[in-house]
Amino acid sequence: MRVGGSCDAALPLVAATLLASEPSTLHDLPRVTDVADLLRTLSALGVSLVDTMGGLRIDAATIARQEIPWDPMHRPRGGALLLGPLLAQKGSARVPLPAGGALAIARFDDHVRALVALGARATIERGELTLKKKRLAGAHITLAFPSLTTTASLMMAATRARGRTTIEGAARGPELEDLGLLLNKMGGTIEGAGSSLVTVSGVDELRGVEHTVAPDRWLAATLLLAAALTGGDVLVENAPPESLDAVLARTRRAGVDVQVEAGGVRARATEPLSPIDVTAQRYPDPASTGFPTALLPHFIALAARAEGESLFTAPASAYGAIDDRHLGELRRLGVKLTSDGRTTIVHGPSPLTATPIVAHDPRASASLVLAALAADGETLLHAAERLARRCEDLDAALRSLGADVSSIDK
Repeated sequence: MRVGGSCDAALPLVAATLLASEPSTLHDLPRVTDVADLLRTLSALGVSLVDTMGGLRIDAATIARQEIPWDPMHRPRGGALLLGPLLAQKGSARVPLPAGGALAIARFDDHVRALVALGARATIERGELTLKKKRLAGAHITLAFPSLTTTASLMMAATRARGRTTIEGAARGPELEDLGLLLNKMGGTIEGAGSSLVTVSGVDELRGVEHTVAPDRWLAATLLLAAALTGGDVLVENAPPESLDAVLARTRRAGVDVQVEAGGVRARATEPLSPIDVTAQRYPDPASTGFPTALLPHFIALAARAEGESLFTAPASAYGAIDDRHLGELRRLGVKLTSDGRTTIVHGPSPLTATPIVAHDPRASASLVLAALAADGETLLHAAERLARRCEDLDAALRSLGADVSSIDK
């Protein structure tokens, strides 16, 4: 089974094409809702989108407006990513203010403050933020929140700013490293992309290029763990082992035979599985042993099959805590666990039994699918469309590996 491009990488790459004076072509774009919504937004702005053999040709020369439309049914997660490139390339950008709790608003405000530091002027009227600029100039910016969206937007705006920009506290990860690679191919000068300290030297113009989206490390991990939970043997082609070091190490520690092979990663299940202790980080350095919080639920599902007690610790922040709703669904499937949000103890082995469950989170809900694969009986997952926001054709991928999975239209 081959994994395609990452949603988290694709969204900033799509936004970055607006900076070029020529068309760019992106290959391996994932067919997920978040990407489709962002492309719908670009089309509404007047951007030309043309399918090519194996790619999408994006030409921003036809942009007719800089106002990101408000649509209550399709509020693109990537909409805020357009602030940086629109501001840099067109001189202005307008976006609806975000919905959500205090944390979402604080992160958005941090994003706006950073763009203002580059020379933008911000005004708010009738529920919309408008940014305008005369000239962007390099600055030293320290982010309060290491957000992928904010970091990517700043990298794009700074690429067209006059002088040198330094971003401290930047979000880390291979998805931002991929954005830096694209911007450098386009003629930019970015150093440290993917690390917590990024420097950008502005240039006058960027050119169009062809680029392949970095592979989806989250889907790769999900498929490897599916093999471990079901006693299978799976080769995941195009899986990026360099950005899965911590995940592969914990999988091996659980007793799974994991081998990096030419073109991918193979997982062979062994019995019995061993209990594991995992401490996650909200923003781990991909080059370190830090474990990503987003995959804690997947390993909780794996631990349900282990012989013994497993301990999982989330970061000391509300944003990093494991969602109680999600843990509740795992309990419904039979996972024996106790949790206070930060620390979760799984008592294995747990006899898993099929029951109707609900997907609450686009990424964590993949672990519900993993548990359901190991459960006795047929499980019905409600709100499964939430998985499609971030995970490309998980049901088809699992079917190709021999799982009995089907989608039901209602």
